[in-house]
Amino acid sequence: MQPHHTSETSREPIQKEKAPSTPHAEGPSGNPNRDLNSTQQETDAQAEAAHQKLITTQIAKLALAGHAVHQLKAGGFMVCKYGLTKFCRDFAELHAFAVKLGVNE
Repeated sequence: MQPHHTSETSREPIQKEKAPSTPHAEGPSGNPNRDLNSTQQETDAQAEAAHQKLITTQIAKLALAGHAVHQLKAGGFMVCKYGLTKFCRDFAELHAFAVKLGVNE
């Protein structure tokens, strides 16, 4: 029986050719719609982060004034102190209540 001979072949990676692109017609990814969507998503994420920071700051200010604030899963906030509670439907109402209490100007 003869030994099995294998020939070595070159194992160079196959390089794909890039399609030519027009520099100003498309965004960095080559898809103008994708770039607009990702920019919009980044803007939305930044706005959401800024809104969450406002909420967190408001809750902290109320906590420093002795009020416990609970953010509810169903939406809204429950503010508690001395066994009394106040339900606020949204952040605007929470902020208005904090102004009424003298916590905010």
